[in-house]
Parts: sequence; C-alpha cells; structure tokens
Amino acid sequence: METCAGIWRKLELVGGHLPQLENQPPQAAYMVEGSFLWIDLLAGWCDVEDQIVGNIEGRKFTGKRQQGGMLGREVAGTVRAWRTK
Repeated sequence: METCAGIWRKLELVGGHLPQLENQPPQAAYMVEGSFLWIDLLAGWCDVEDQIVGNIEGRKFTGKRQQGGMLGREVAGTVRAWRTK
C-alpha cells in the first residue's frame, strides 16, 4: 500500500473501529523494521496522524499512540499487546 511515508503493508482490523475522516473509508497500514513496529491508523491521509509506535520484545508489544498533524503530535496513551497463540 502506498502511503505518504512510502510503501507499507495493509493492516486488516479484526475487531473495533478505525478512525474515519470526511466520510472516507478508513485505511490502516503497518511497517516492521527489526523489533520496531509502526502502525498508521490514518494511512490514507498525509497531514493528519494517528499512529501507534513501539517495540516488539518476544511475544509482547509496548508502544505509544500519537495523534496530531502538521503542527506536531501528542501522546494519546500507552499501548500494550501480546501474542496469545
């Protein structure tokens, strides 16, 4: 999937809801580099950001959800996840 930040992989949501802007279908994408995981919940938009950024260690993920735009970002919260299977 082509995003403003380059080529990312399309993220399929299996539960919950993605943010939606201007009644456009939401698009989410992700990129993995080593143990670094970057999820862009608004991949279809270049000037609005809603991202989850963090590290994978073993079966656990820890990161921060950041929201903002062209004037900067703010941390919206901490994200933790773990693999169950």
